[in-house]
Amino acid sequence: LENNRTYPEERKMQLRLFGAQRVLSSFRRGRGKRQSSPLTYRSRLQLLHLRPIATKTPEVEGAHDAGHVFEVSDTTWQRLVVEESYQTPIILDAWADWCRPCRVLTPILEEAVNSMNGQVKLAKLNVDQNGDTAAELSVTAIPAVFAFSKGQVVDKFVGGLPSDQIKTFLQRVIEVHNKAQ
Repeated sequence: LENNRTYPEERKMQLRLFGAQRVLSSFRRGRGKRQSSPLTYRSRLQLLHLRPIATKTPEVEGAHDAGHVFEVSDTTWQRLVVEESYQTPIILDAWADWCRPCRVLTPILEEAVNSMNGQVKLAKLNVDQNGDTAAELSVTAIPAVFAFSKGQVVDKFVGGLPSDQIKTFLQRVIEVHNKAQ
């Protein structure tokens, strides 16, 4: 692998997402030479080059996971989130596979939504695979959670919250939805 290798645009995006540019630039400036790391600049480049690029999985239109939790994509989010929010408030969880806070928050959200007995639903949006929707919602940091009611975003938060605050958030969203009827 050459140091002056040019990457296609998709690969550049992936490098940015994983923070690799900071890693690579620090190695170029010589600040990345840590005693504990056995990897050289060249081997790190090779590892980054060999990291699989996330591909879009074939989607099943409107496929639901379990109960009140389901996945959405760029093509289905308008129908499953915005239009469905006229009947039931929808919580949209913007996440990514590589995001550790997302891995912590998602099970807490799923448990809280399932405990609401159908008063609210949870839609999960993978921002790596559905960049158009993430851009439309102006997602700049993840995990990002949006609450939709009557086709509009009525509340949101970014980052993790404890389960009691998430339940309070869901109760507020349900109250806003019920007042709008």
